[in-house]
Amino acid sequence: MSRILVVEDDVTFSRIIHVFLSKHGYEVDVCHKMKDSIISLSASKYDLMLLDYRLPDGTGMDVLTWSKENLEKLPVQFL
Repeated sequence: MSRILVVEDDVTFSRIIHVFLSKHGYEVDVCHKMKDSIISLSASKYDLMLLDYRLPDGTGMDVLTWSKENLEKLPVQFL
């Protein structure tokens, strides 16, 4: 099963994405802040990251930069 990290500060939108992807057989983790997403990326391996640009404690580019410097290749799609 593919594992997806959703980084989205809009709680309602992230729930919609989580439910949709879960119903289609994906394992989904959701983070609402940049710091939480980096913790999740450090602790688990993901096959894809769906990333919002504006986050309460940084930007999606900050998360992307961190992941490029610290992880193997991870596909990313901005929301």
